[in-house]
Amino acid sequence: FNLRPVTNSLPEFRAVASWHGFQMSSDRTARKCEETMRALIIDDSKAMRMILRQVLCDFGFDVTEAGNGSEGLIRLKEMPNPDLVTVDWNMPVMDGLAFVQAVRSNPSLERLPMIMVTTKNDWQQVADALEAGANEYIMKPFTEDVFREKLQLMGLS
Repeated sequence: FNLRPVTNSLPEFRAVASWHGFQMSSDRTARKCEETMRALIIDDSKAMRMILRQVLCDFGFDVTEAGNGSEGLIRLKEMPNPDLVTVDWNMPVMDGLAFVQAVRSNPSLERLPMIMVTTKNDWQQVADALEAGANEYIMKPFTEDVFREKLQLMGLS
């Protein structure tokens, strides 16, 4: 299953969210997060960013989004002390692995929690992401429970 086509369609978003096991109601899709933890979502798929936004809002995060790693670096500089970054691997301009390496090369960001959220499921790729500096790795498709477990492992829930 590939979420690469960008969608602005709420029915299509709900279908994708439902496939991932998330229950979406009309009042929840437009909800703005107002809690204090901050997360940056980096993914070139708008549908996936919407799903991750909903999950992270439900876990108490205020969310900022970026469509590729280069844009993510810009958003990261604009954000005051983010608590979490989720990053896809396959993206145009700058991929997720290059983003993780760029972040880890900055000493002031060496402790920033990052989760690679991607369709790449080869164990060597998991090892490459963790070696580059990702703290955790989630394979798409995922459930909200898997995401919760990773946040708990990282002390963020």
